[in-house]
Amino acid sequence: MQSATQISSVSKEMLSTGRVFSGLAVLFLLFDSIFKLLKPTPASVVDAFNKVGYPPTLAMNIGLLLLACVVVYVIPRTAVLGAILLTGYLGGAVATHLRVGDPLFSHVLFLCIGSVYLGRALLSRGPRASAHSSTPLSERNNAMQKITPFLWFDNNAEEAVNFYLSIFKNSRIVNMSRWGDAGPVPKGTVMSVTFELNGQEFMALNGGPTFKFSPAISFFVKCETQQEVDDYWEKLSVGGTKERCGWLKDKFGVSWQIIPDALSKFLQEKDVAKSKRVMNAMLQMQKIDIQGLQRAYEEA
Repeated sequence: MQSATQISSVSKEMLSTGRVFSGLAVLFLLFDSIFKLLKPTPASVVDAFNKVGYPPTLAMNIGLLLLACVVVYVIPRTAVLGAILLTGYLGGAVATHLRVGDPLFSHVLFLCIGSVYLGRALLSRGPRASAHSSTPLSERNNAMQKITPFLWFDNNAEEAVNFYLSIFKNSRIVNMSRWGDAGPVPKGTVMSVTFELNGQEFMALNGGPTFKFSPAISFFVKCETQQEVDDYWEKLSVGGTKERCGWLKDKFGVSWQIIPDALSKFLQEKDVAKSKRVMNAMLQMQKIDIQGLQRAYEEA
C-alpha cells in the first residue's frame, strides 16, 4: 500500500509522461471506435470484419463497447477498471487475429504492445489514477486525514465510542489500548480507542476527571433530509440536553450541531430580507425544521 508521502512524491516528469502516454492511447482508441460507428460502414472496416470471420453488422456494437471502455479508462476514479477492460478487449483482438493466421509481426504484436502501453500510461498518471483508483476508500481517507479529533473522557470512553458507533453508519473501532498499573483508573480499563464515524477518524482517552467538554468545541453534522436530522437529533440527545438552533449535548457532555444543508443555502440567499427571515426562524427552533425554514424563506 502506498503511503500519503509516496503518493504525493510522483514527479512532474512522470505525470507529464503518463498524460502523454494516456493521451496518445486514448486518441488512437477513440479514432478506432468512432471509425467503427460511421454509417455507412467504411469499406476497410467491412473487409477487416470479413477477414476475421465476423459479420460487419457487429461493427457498431464493437465500436460502442470500445468507446465505453475508453470513457471508463479516462475517468481517474475508474481508470484501473478501464485499463482492465481495454486489456481484455485488446486480448480478444489478439486471439481473433491469431485464429485467422495473422503473423506475429502485424496486428498481433501491435495489440500486445498496446496493452503494455496502457498499463505503463496508467502507472505514470500518479495518484489520481493508479494510486487513487487501486487504494481502498478507508485507506485513502486515512492517508489524507492529517488532523484527528481527540476526546478526553473521565472513565467511560469505551461506552461513549460504542454509543457513537451505534448511531453513525460506516463506523468501526480501529484499535484499543488499556491502562496498566500506573494509570489513573483501574488496571485493564480502556486507555484509548481509535475509531471511525462515517469514515472520519477520532481518538478517545480515559484520562480521569481533570478536563471537561465544553460547547466551545462541537461536531457539526451535515444532513440532507429532515429524516436524517430527526434521526441524529433523537439518538444523540438520549440522556443529554436538547438546546437551541440545532445544538445538543449528548450524555457524555460532547456538543453536536445537527444542521440540514438547506439552512446554509437559505442563509446564503442574496435577498437579505429572505435570509434574515430564515435566521429569525432558526433562532426560535431547537431541532432544525426544514419546512419551517422553507416557509420563512418563501414568506411574502
